[in-house]
Amino acid sequence: MNRREAVQRLGILAGGIWLMKSCSLDSNGASIELDNYKMTKQLEEVLSAVVQTILPLDGQEPEEIRNLHLFVMKMVDDCHDQTEQQVFTDSLADLVKGEWHPQAKPFISAPAEERKRMVELLNRLDDNQIKKCYEIIKRRTIQGYNNSAYLMKTKGTYELIPGRYNGYAKV
Repeated sequence: MNRREAVQRLGILAGGIWLMKSCSLDSNGASIELDNYKMTKQLEEVLSAVVQTILPLDGQEPEEIRNLHLFVMKMVDDCHDQTEQQVFTDSLADLVKGEWHPQAKPFISAPAEERKRMVELLNRLDDNQIKKCYEIIKRRTIQGYNNSAYLMKTKGTYELIPGRYNGYAKV
């Protein structure tokens, strides 16, 4: 085998390894890449359910609004320190189990009315880890909704300029 064929085969092998790595999907991992903490698919489903309960949707919203939990995950990854990220994931795991309050149930399997009641319980909790996690989720959900193009263009009256010129207004 000559050098040219060896380099060619090495290039094909390296490309195949790169392609296999990019095509392999971790079925238990989060749907977006996070740099600073680990998130499982089950925790992402709970987060999505909590976000949809906080911000009730009627089904007419664009994909950007329906995937607001991804914004929350990325903001926690980028803007919160390691201890808050640990509290966030531990508390989401407690929400999965439903053992954070005597009246609580597993959040994913609960119907919509039960989820609303559990969110009201979260609002009334004293300061603990789950309350901190819920405050992070609520703050980032509201931030993502308020900064969305959907709210700015269709629901609100967003104008690029601070105000319109009215030549007939008395000074």
